[in-house]
Order: sequence, then C-alpha cells, then structure tokens
Amino acid sequence: MKDLLLMLVNFDNLLGGKGSLGHITTENVDKVLSNIPKRISQYLKTNDTKELALHPINNTTWPKIQLQINKGIDSENLEIGLANVAPELKDDLVVAITEAIAQLKALMPVNVSVTLTGLDERQPSNYEQNKFMRGLRIVENPALILDLIDANAVTGTELDTLEQFYPTYFDELKLQIMSALAEMKGKDSEYQLSMAKNRTLSAILGVSRVTPSTMAKFQQKAEAEDPSNKADITIAKSVGTDTQRVANK
Repeated sequence: MKDLLLMLVNFDNLLGGKGSLGHITTENVDKVLSNIPKRISQYLKTNDTKELALHPINNTTWPKIQLQINKGIDSENLEIGLANVAPELKDDLVVAITEAIAQLKALMPVNVSVTLTGLDERQPSNYEQNKFMRGLRIVENPALILDLIDANAVTGTELDTLEQFYPTYFDELKLQIMSALAEMKGKDSEYQLSMAKNRTLSAILGVSRVTPSTMAKFQQKAEAEDPSNKADITIAKSVGTDTQRVANK
C-alpha cells in the first residue's frame, strides 16, 4: 500500500520546490488505478501513435536536481503536506517517502576517479544524466508510463524505475494489459498487434514477443476464471514473467 500512496506525492515539493503534496487518500489511489484499464483498452483499439510532449532534459536541470536530492527532504514542506493526511496513512507514507528519497540518492550517477592527488569528481556524462532524469520523471508521476505507452516510447529505464518504486502499480499495469489482450482476442480471433505495440507490450510483460498463441492463452485463462473475480496475475508465469500480485491493504 505504501507505494500506492507514494503515487500522490509531489517530490519536487518535498525537495524544496513548488507545488503541494496533493490530496492523499485511498480513494484517490483507487482513481489512479482505475484509469489503467481504460487507457490500455484505448491503446489496443487504435492504430495511431500519439505524440508525447515532455519538457526537454538538459544540463541546466542537472545541478538543481543533484543539489535537491543530496540535500534531502524539506522537513517543513513534509510536515505541511501531511497535515491533512489520515492518521492511519501518515506513518506508512513517511516511511515510503524516506525510502524513496534514499533510493533516488543511491541511483544518482557519479563520476569519480582516483588520481595521484586524491579523488577527482566530475559531472556524469549526458547519457547518465538523461537516464537518471527519465527515471525521476516516473518517480514523480508513475502514470506517465501510460503516456509513454501511447507513444510507444517506453524504455527499460522507465520500466525498471516503475517496478522499483511502484511495484503494485507495475503489477496492476501488467495485469490489465494481459486482461485487455485476452478481451481483444476473444472479440476478434484474428486480432494482431502492430510491430510497435508488440515491442512496447513485450517489454512491459517481460517476453520476447506477444504472439497470437500468447494472446490466446490470456483469453483462455480469462474464460476459465470466475468472472466475478479479478484475473489472477500468476498467468504471467506461463509466458516467462516474474511478477507477484501485491494485495491492497
């Protein structure tokens, strides 16, 4: 549950930036999760690839981010931001935020070499900076993964970050993708994914390729289950994934 609450946190605010933490309730968490099936269904039904407009990542943003993360949580902003959070959620959220900041700091790239005069620390390469910033975007807004899916622009960096910081959301995303594929296969036995969509969904599901037989397995599994129950994510094991459903508390 902690990683779900974390979805509503504004990390820029916690690190001394602007904005508020947001209205953190279990109801708002449910709203974030409930948007996944609709977005995935729309993605599968359209042949268009949506354009994705993101703020460009450049070298001028790196020193600011580096300074903020090394400085750590702004305790005043944290206290103000959590003032209206339900008492039963607050402790879990504080732990989740503290862990997330520590993980972010550990993931920050460093470029240190040993010289005759001691340690020589330089700025990380542009590639390393950009990779970290792509992951940070997901930490700040995990639902961005849906926009990346629409644009077929998902990379391993975003997926690894999502799985590390929001494992429950990541599992739910894979579950809904499998359910949607099963539904599409049930409605149209000839349905096939475009090459771009196949590449995107294969990366998320952790398989080399989503074949018609794979989709048929999803569809057969869905038909065999009690329709009053949610599809069991353990079907992922049959196609080489390694996931575990995290129950909501």
